[in-house]
Amino acid sequence: MDSEVFAREVGRLIRKRRKALGLTQSMLSQMTGTSRRYLVSLELGESPGVRIDTLCRVFTALGMTISISVEEYDESAEQSERDRPSLLSENRFADDKESYVHAFEHMVENLGRPIA
Repeated sequence: MDSEVFAREVGRLIRKRRKALGLTQSMLSQMTGTSRRYLVSLELGESPGVRIDTLCRVFTALGMTISISVEEYDESAEQSERDRPSLLSENRFADDKESYVHAFEHMVENLGRPIA
């Protein structure tokens, strides 16, 4: 997911939750210490470089959370997987892992940028 798609999806979720709670953009801006214009940009997905701390304040005010999970390394599961025949090569797994890591790094990098 590129940063523009991510920003639009986050904005859609924020708007939906804000409206479900019966809050106006002005009310939410006061609750979060942000400007109403900032929230408009955020909801429209026009802020792909939103700062993570600001996004967390908005999410907290709306009763939402941001979650990042990492799978635990399980050596016994890996051994079990190796014992079973697979249609996927180990190279495919390595390529997938690399693309997930790259996508995550890109997402985190963009979240730390201030809004222009």
